[in-house]
Amino acid sequence: MAAKRRTSKEPELAPESPFAPIVEALRSLVRGLTASVDPADTSTIPVFIHGKVEGLESAILLCQRAGAGEDLGPDSQPRPKAERTSGASLEARVRALEEKVLGGAVAVPVRPRLVSSLLEPPVSPKKNSSPTPGATDGVERYALGLLRVLAQRHGVGTSASQLAVLAQRSIKSSDFGKAIRWLRDAACVDGSTNDLWITEAGIEIAGPTLLSPRGEELLNLWASKLSKYEAALLRRIYRSGPAGYTVGELAEATGYSKKSSDFGKALRQLRSLDLITDGWPVRVAAIFGDRE
Repeated sequence: MAAKRRTSKEPELAPESPFAPIVEALRSLVRGLTASVDPADTSTIPVFIHGKVEGLESAILLCQRAGAGEDLGPDSQPRPKAERTSGASLEARVRALEEKVLGGAVAVPVRPRLVSSLLEPPVSPKKNSSPTPGATDGVERYALGLLRVLAQRHGVGTSASQLAVLAQRSIKSSDFGKAIRWLRDAACVDGSTNDLWITEAGIEIAGPTLLSPRGEELLNLWASKLSKYEAALLRRIYRSGPAGYTVGELAEATGYSKKSSDFGKALRQLRSLDLITDGWPVRVAAIFGDRE
C-alpha cells in the first residue's frame, strides 16, 4: 500500500526562513520511514508507517504555509486576507503548529517538542564543557547523557543502578527518573528498570559512540566510577582469576577488615551492580571476559 502523496502546490520557503530547518528535518524523517518499508512485507506495519508518513507530510505543509506568511484558521486553511492579523509573531505561529502536532491532529513519530526544539537557537557551551547536540533543556541533556552510556553498552542489558554509576548520576535524584521517562517517551530505551536496552532509535539519537571495553579496560572504567574502597576490592577480585577469593583471602589481600561495615557495604554495592558473583569464593562477573 503506497502512501498517498499530496498534489497541491506547496509554498516555497526562503533558505533563511526559520521554518526551513523544520521542513528539512521532517523530510528527513519521511525519507527514513519510507526507506524502512519492505515491499514484500504484507503485515500491518507498512500501513502504520505510511500513516506516519502522511502525518509528517501534513506537518511539512503546515510549516510551509506558516513560513510563507499564511495565517491558518481552525480548519488548517489560510484565513481570508481581511481576517489575518498583521504582524503575527513567529512564536505564535509555532505554538499553534506545535499544538496541532502534539495534540494528535498531525502524527509525528519523533521525540517530544520537535517543533520548539528545532526552532530554539543552540545554547553556547560553557568553557571546558561538552555541548549536547539537540538538547534544549536540563531533562534532555540529562537524558542524552544516560543514552550515550547505554549506547556504549549496546547489546548488553543495563540496570538503573549500573546506569547511574557509569553516568555519574544519583539514582535517587528526581531528575534521573524524569530522564528515564523522557527516554521511554521518545522510544529510545526499552525493558524494565533492572534491564534497560537502547533501541535503534536511541542509537541514532546518541550518535557515534565507542562500545564498552572488555577485560582490563573495562575494569579500569568501572574502577574510575566507584568509590576508592569499592574499586580496591574489585581490582583484587579481578586479579584472583577463575579461582576467586574466600572472604578471608579477600580481606588479607586488600588489608581491609572483613568485620568492617564498609567491607560488607562495598561488596553489596559491587554485587548490586552485577560486577562480582554471589557467594564465596567471589569472582568478577562474566562481563569482564574469560579469566585465566
